[in-house]
Amino acid sequence: MEINSNKLLKLILANVIIIGIAAVIVVFAVVNPATEKNRYIRAKAQAELVSETVLPESREVVSYFKKTASVKNTGEVPCFVRIRLKFSDSGIEDAIYISGTVREDAYDKDGTRYYKYKKAAGDKDDTEYFADHLPGGWMYIDVTDTEYPEDMRGYYYYIPPVSPGKETLSPLVTYFRIDYGDEDKVRSFDVDIEVDCIKATDSKGNLYEKAIEAGQDSLWSKGGR
Repeated sequence: MEINSNKLLKLILANVIIIGIAAVIVVFAVVNPATEKNRYIRAKAQAELVSETVLPESREVVSYFKKTASVKNTGEVPCFVRIRLKFSDSGIEDAIYISGTVREDAYDKDGTRYYKYKKAAGDKDDTEYFADHLPGGWMYIDVTDTEYPEDMRGYYYYIPPVSPGKETLSPLVTYFRIDYGDEDKVRSFDVDIEVDCIKATDSKGNLYEKAIEAGQDSLWSKGGR
């Protein structure tokens, strides 16, 4: 069958134009910065607790146990993270000393690198507190610090932003020392570690300098425990 050359040429040109348009659409979808920016802004901050617990075989008047607390960014955007420590028995808080060291021999030491968790009326003048000896990268906002909004107090904040898929470079806590003071006061309790996170960027994609700024502009999201 004989094919009209003019019709054949028109058919070829039409196909070329269609393919060309499709190629432009595909390229635009890939490189269009507005599309990528919108996807980035919609992404949520997500984080989870990374923890290891090693309990003693028996409880003594002075007991030690290992419980680490790091935070991993499981989301798609850089985020700031914070931790709150809670104890099932609030009466035990005055007996708790915490270490943030990563040295394994801390578990068997006498507590010289452990610092008191909570201030109490009967503390000696030279008592050292955990909030003043935090591992690198961490800071604490005391519940009585009126410089910050009330909902930001009582938390340990990791200062640098955590990249997606990464963890805090240092755990907040590693070892606990409990000084019950008397054998009759020895009892069990639970340590609850709450993790919150917040995007490290504003609505335009600009990186906040610190978690405090981000927390004043947005809401913290609950992470793992």
